[in-house]
Amino acid sequence: MTVHTRSALVLACVTLALAAPIASGQGDLDNTRIVFPADWFGHQDLYSVRPDGSDLRQLTHGSEWENHPSWSPDGRFIAYAARPTEYGGEYGIFVMNADGTNPVRITGEDVSAATPSWSPDSSRIAFVSSNGNGSGIFVARRDGTDRQRVTASGGRPSWSPDGSSIAYHRFRPAGLKDTFYDVFVVQTDGTGDRHTLTIGQSSFSPAWSPLGDRVALSSGRAIWTVAPDGSDAQEIGPADIEGSHPVWSPDGTALLFQSNRSLYTMAADGTDVRLLADNLPPRTPAGASWSPPLNHPGLGEPRIRVVSPTPRQSFPTHTTEIRLSVALENYIGPWAWRIDSPFPLGEPSPDTHISAADDAVVGGLGAGGTYTAYVACVDARGVALESPRPTSVTFTTAEPTGTYDRSLFAVVTSPAGTRALRIITGDGKELGSTWSGSDLPPSWSPDGKTVLFVAPHNLWEAPAEGGRATRRTREGLFGEADWSPDGSRIVAAVQLPPLGWEIHVMDADGSNLEQLTFASKGAGRSSSRNPVWSPDGSRIAYDFNGRIRVMRPDGSNVVELGIGDYPCWSPDGRQLAFSGDGVVQTMNADGTGVRTLAPKQVSRSRPSWSPDGERIAFTRHYGRGVVSGLYTVARDGTDEQLIHASAWNLLHPRWSLWRSPSPARQHSLELPPGLSDLALPVDVTEVSFAGQSMLVGREGVRFATRHLISLGASLCVRFRDGRPEIAVGRDGRLVAGQDFDAPAGGTLVVNMPLGRAITVEGIPRAAPTAGLPGDAWAFAVVGQLPTPSLGSASIRDAYAQVRVTNATTGATVQARIEDDASYAALFMNQHRAPVASVGDFLLGEVVLHGGETALLFERVLTPRDIRMASLYQDGPATPLSTLALLPPFPSPANPEVWIPFALNAASEVVLRLYGVRGGLVRRLDLGHLDAGYYLTRERAGRWDGRNDVGERVAGGVYVVELLAGSERRLGRVFIAR
Repeated sequence: MTVHTRSALVLACVTLALAAPIASGQGDLDNTRIVFPADWFGHQDLYSVRPDGSDLRQLTHGSEWENHPSWSPDGRFIAYAARPTEYGGEYGIFVMNADGTNPVRITGEDVSAATPSWSPDSSRIAFVSSNGNGSGIFVARRDGTDRQRVTASGGRPSWSPDGSSIAYHRFRPAGLKDTFYDVFVVQTDGTGDRHTLTIGQSSFSPAWSPLGDRVALSSGRAIWTVAPDGSDAQEIGPADIEGSHPVWSPDGTALLFQSNRSLYTMAADGTDVRLLADNLPPRTPAGASWSPPLNHPGLGEPRIRVVSPTPRQSFPTHTTEIRLSVALENYIGPWAWRIDSPFPLGEPSPDTHISAADDAVVGGLGAGGTYTAYVACVDARGVALESPRPTSVTFTTAEPTGTYDRSLFAVVTSPAGTRALRIITGDGKELGSTWSGSDLPPSWSPDGKTVLFVAPHNLWEAPAEGGRATRRTREGLFGEADWSPDGSRIVAAVQLPPLGWEIHVMDADGSNLEQLTFASKGAGRSSSRNPVWSPDGSRIAYDFNGRIRVMRPDGSNVVELGIGDYPCWSPDGRQLAFSGDGVVQTMNADGTGVRTLAPKQVSRSRPSWSPDGERIAFTRHYGRGVVSGLYTVARDGTDEQLIHASAWNLLHPRWSLWRSPSPARQHSLELPPGLSDLALPVDVTEVSFAGQSMLVGREGVRFATRHLISLGASLCVRFRDGRPEIAVGRDGRLVAGQDFDAPAGGTLVVNMPLGRAITVEGIPRAAPTAGLPGDAWAFAVVGQLPTPSLGSASIRDAYAQVRVTNATTGATVQARIEDDASYAALFMNQHRAPVASVGDFLLGEVVLHGGETALLFERVLTPRDIRMASLYQDGPATPLSTLALLPPFPSPANPEVWIPFALNAASEVVLRLYGVRGGLVRRLDLGHLDAGYYLTRERAGRWDGRNDVGERVAGGVYVVELLAGSERRLGRVFIAR
């Protein structure tokens, strides 16, 4: 990085005094840096320097007044506090790349925030904040979203290495002249706040050690360390220097601290005190941070990934805009999008820049179109960056499949004190369909054939033209519900006595209920109700205590829009109609542009948009006799029309348009050998192949993954809310995973070992799409825990998850354990880069809730595994074909480490440990071993962290050499002290 001219002058003002190692672990710290604030020449910026005092770099050059930097544990970012001038403006939290580029403010302009501290996984930041709603310690994602309050007061948070707790100091009034602080520890959810760590009269600025066994803090004029439970307090000095604000080195061997106008380092036991920099300006505030090793092999590359839409997703015919959502990994900053035009790298783009936390709205779409959205990260000038690499996603809108011939309204009525659901046509006639139920809003299925309603406290689905209703749920107190646009999920209000109502989502069959909102917790009888899904499936609107809110389908990014209830989306997703104080109102999807359409005395019920978005239906109450009417009004509030008058009480109209019958269409599809994307163009009723015919779609049975598997598929994957659903087949039958629907327009990843040409027939719903085949860019591992004697409750109590590691590539994925003890893990690369190859070594582990692991399987991938794009754990492991040295555990280690390996032939085995400078540290003769896997603590090579003469080695990186016969393999071990 180029150092500005002013930074060069700084070198004359700073004494960089370290020519010798600062501690015994210096070998580990050569690749680390220290960041600190300084206000040379009247302006405060951030600088970084090596631990030996060399290579000073200026990181910030803006107008803000920066301090309190914090280096992320993954080494990629620095969080810090800044305000516009030295004495004016509110402090805010910023995050920038570790080289000082791309600073982004993650807290609001009206919020005062300071002293950030990273979580161990670099995903969240704790900081001190205050505004009109109170002060205290808060935790947020690294882009500033999902902000949660942890404490009501306090400062200087420090995160424990396991991520469970935060240490902080709190002011204790002691009189006009004295200022005292106590150190507390609180769990990250705000519970378990305890005062345990104060030493003497006052302690402040706690800092958790990398191993979590000690907490350093300032007390009196010295640095102390103490156990996390408050015991074993030890003063470590430094002698003859007043030290404060300690910071641990990443390997735990040293401490950085401040004294007056100087920065020092010392060994963790208080010895070997060394001056890092002096002659700092007197206004330099306390606050410095030590980076992790900046060439750490476990760091992931920065990446921008499209979350929505999914590849080859097909949207309904009337879609004019979609919401584009991305996820940024190992990167903080803005991004931009373009349609059907790639980004020219290194050149400014005129397109709108989107902050890291926001989505984009892509408009101007038409029926029957194919579009490609290109996304790229950009700098402040809008120049597209090469890293993270730009990406893209292609999606379609369906062709028109018929004309609308009649309007239908599902209306809740209350005749003679009862409750019923009735269907009313657009010309005011009531159909014979009537079901006893509740007075809650009904919901049409996406195909318009059935209606979802509540009766009583459970969800039922009934055919619109009459017939027997089917119960969707069995347990719980359910309220208003709505279908997702693709018909795969249902969102519903569920009562949680005695707290109130919360929004949940579930599968279309009522299974897999998941809670999305938690507003009732600690808030008395609060209420989150009346959820409705947006037309593109990217948002859910609902009302909370008389105020309308919008969130993502996973419950994140909650935004409050304004006063009102019973929201209903317009077909294009740009507006919401709602009930507000006895009137029908509309507003834009961002809460602006509120407009009243119907006058007073309108029923307090849900209004409903016509499918073309031109009119809105609502109900109005009168008095005796004809007491209620069903009305429609133009979206601008004109042309009010009475559709149906009734002596009964009409509520909650839901407008549906039935399509005129469309002839079934046939499409020939080529399912090539290997992996490909597949989006079916029709709701399949019949499949033909090789002179055979398979009927599906009869009596409510939808085309599903079991049908694809019967056609020869070995793997089917569907993503829902960012999570994969996996089905694995062998010999034409489903052997593991889930059987899920394959509706028209929904994108599936399908693997066909042999390929097959098929003809599908059904009602057109989407444009036919199929991606090009690729080589092993998706690979699933499925199986069942070998615990048949345990019930599901025992399995859940014992095991947290299954972890599968490709030891050859280093990639790791986790899989949840289902009630039947099954699991399904997926390796996948959306850019179609291979994730598995013949000869790769896969290791499966069961992770216990306490963090311990148990070996589940070891497997070397065969050509058949790659051809099937899946591994079904129903047979013994395959022997290794080569010598393998695998990653040691735990990492970092202190003091013991186990070094796993695998032998392809019996031989004498030796492990040698070397220092980073090449000197031999320890030789471990393991003797003559048979071919096989040596992966567990009982079988792997064990090093106790001592050299050949029995001395404890310093913390740091060591090279490990595996010798087996004439073959050798190299790796490395990280020892933390």
